[in-house]
Amino acid sequence: MKQILQSYKTGDLWLADVPVPACKSGGVVIQTRNSFVSAGTERMLVDFAKKNLAGKALAMPDQVKKVLRKMQTEGIFSTLEKVQAKLDQPIPLGYSCAGVVAEAGPGVSGLCAGDRVACGGAGYANHAQYNYVPKNLVVRIPDAVSMEDASCATVGSIALQGVRQCDLGLGENVCIMGLGLLGLLAVQMMKAAGVRVIRVKDAAGSGTAHIEAGFIGAGNFTKAVLLPALKKQPDVHLNTLCTATGMNAGQTAGKEGFACATTDFQVVLDNEQINTVFVTTRHNSHARFVTAALAAGKHVFVEKPLCLTPEDLQTLHKSPPTPDASPLTPHSTPILMVGFNRRFSPHAAFIRDYFQGRLTPMMVNYRVNAGIIPPDVWVPHRR
Repeated sequence: MKQILQSYKTGDLWLADVPVPACKSGGVVIQTRNSFVSAGTERMLVDFAKKNLAGKALAMPDQVKKVLRKMQTEGIFSTLEKVQAKLDQPIPLGYSCAGVVAEAGPGVSGLCAGDRVACGGAGYANHAQYNYVPKNLVVRIPDAVSMEDASCATVGSIALQGVRQCDLGLGENVCIMGLGLLGLLAVQMMKAAGVRVIRVKDAAGSGTAHIEAGFIGAGNFTKAVLLPALKKQPDVHLNTLCTATGMNAGQTAGKEGFACATTDFQVVLDNEQINTVFVTTRHNSHARFVTAALAAGKHVFVEKPLCLTPEDLQTLHKSPPTPDASPLTPHSTPILMVGFNRRFSPHAAFIRDYFQGRLTPMMVNYRVNAGIIPPDVWVPHRR
């Protein structure tokens, strides 16, 4: 029979003549009629196989650790021989197909020769004329379903497994990152289950979720951290910058690549092209700008804090945003995100990793040395 194989060492593909697999207990041999080609997964395997040894090691650090442990127990030369033998072994491609049962092994009930079946599993549902597949990876094809459609069943089951693992209930919200084949299937399953879906397309994909950004405020943190990070993203366009002074707005907008500059924040909110507003002004003005931006139907990223007083928080809570203005994705309500970035600091990361294995409760006391706060800034005052 014919089967597509790949060299794990060089990445070369070839159509090989190999014997038909034997039928073992607990499985069936199927004659393949349609084999699904997963462009993303199989391209990834091909690209990986074409890497040299150093590239393979960098791509699979967990396997490198296993090799190092084996060297300690079995010796360097013995381990290298086993690694070389592994690389010399060709690997099959494919993981989803449909066909007809040619033979059912002992212990298999409910399937017999001639049954139309869909199969899944890497190493089993290969791009081959015949495949041996365990019975738990085989399912009958309904009469109304074609072989071609049934060959996609494994892809659908992957999306379904992701949906089930989320354990979402009716009316809950979920954000699906990436709208490739699996993402689109997951979206449809979530919608059918009564879940509200926010869809975000990959920047690397064919349909990028384009962000038109408007900034209110441009302090040191914005210039040093936020703008450099956003400018690296291909799906972000810096549309309009608003600051309190015209000189600062014009100079910063020209330097950072904004299309427009203004001193009137309402210009940002009235711009129908802008779908996302970044609020990076003084802390005591955050609540006012956030409330206005959400009311205009914009997605909002605001540097911490969201607000300073309980009254401001109540105002935000009681002012629901417009549901359908300037959507980042179709039918989505505006998203509000607060920039709590300290969780990503080296200190926080070290503490998290240090206590990661702890199982019992603990009490933590910590002191923050913020330095002397000048009396003329907003911090000592409520407004």
